[in-house]
Amino acid sequence: MASQENPFVFGEIIDDANFVNRTDELSQLVRDLADGQKVFLLSPRRFGKSSLVALALLKLKKRHIHTVNLTVSSYSSYAQLLEKFAEKVLRAAGPWDRVKDWVTRFGRQVKPDVSINMATGEISLSLGKGAGFDPMPIAPDVFALPGELTKNAGFRMAICLDEFQQISQFNGGSVENALRNQVQEQREVGYVFAGSQPSLMEEMLSAKRPFHKAGPQMFLDKIPAKDWKDSITRHFRKRGRTLDEAGLETLLTSADLIPYDVQRIAHELWDYAELKDKRQLDVSDVKSVIESLVTSIPKACAKSFVSDQRPRFKKLFSHLIQETSWIGTRATTSSSTRCFHAG
Repeated sequence: MASQENPFVFGEIIDDANFVNRTDELSQLVRDLADGQKVFLLSPRRFGKSSLVALALLKLKKRHIHTVNLTVSSYSSYAQLLEKFAEKVLRAAGPWDRVKDWVTRFGRQVKPDVSINMATGEISLSLGKGAGFDPMPIAPDVFALPGELTKNAGFRMAICLDEFQQISQFNGGSVENALRNQVQEQREVGYVFAGSQPSLMEEMLSAKRPFHKAGPQMFLDKIPAKDWKDSITRHFRKRGRTLDEAGLETLLTSADLIPYDVQRIAHELWDYAELKDKRQLDVSDVKSVIESLVTSIPKACAKSFVSDQRPRFKKLFSHLIQETSWIGTRATTSSSTRCFHAG
């Protein structure tokens, strides 16, 4: 049997074809962003937040809405965040020879250094102020840039600030004020402020913070078991394989319906079936795959992993770990180790 690409994806953005459920959330997010709403997306880690946002932005782009996706935690300083925010917004707006005529306020107040890649036409932007530069005075002009562009150019824009809770590391209160003051004036720009630490996000939306009642909140919950069963069964069936009900239940219970973990186990089960060229899979195969995952985790990581599990499936992993002689002897790590994330 010729090899086929594994359809179960974890640890990266999932495309439309492999997206499971979230149809209501996706439709609502697309609608809100297209309408210029400021949406706060709260989700625990590994629930598919980034994939949901990426798919929403893709759908908006097909509707000729200019899109920007920025991960706040990728930047080590406020100046760097402002620099990349402006750069990505300008790139999304279009070719620089047109864009430069739409951003007179930004150019006059911020005075950025702009360079153009002649091969690709993409611009790179630098604030060029040195290590001791205080970005606070120009922050309002940077955050006003999307509004200036949409007003002067006549298009709409949608912007995601992912891992938004990390903005607190840049003197959060003043940053939040500067950003809120500008985005509330941008009727043609939709924003999604997405965070994977709900408690921090909820604190940022509390009564004494700038973003209190700034827009609707969306909470991601687990994907129902039925949707996972349908998706897993469909993918394996396309490959001429079956997984029995007990195997499906064990897989989903072990992963506690957390999207990352479901995809991870299903991914490994797919590879397991390919290697063994096995057409009928059952609960013993699922347990074998989970055991392999557990034994690939370094000792310290494994103990932490088990301690973090919910009671109903903690016993399963504890048993599997105890069954392996590895747990008492192997305590080294390597760059190739793939840890199964705790719930």
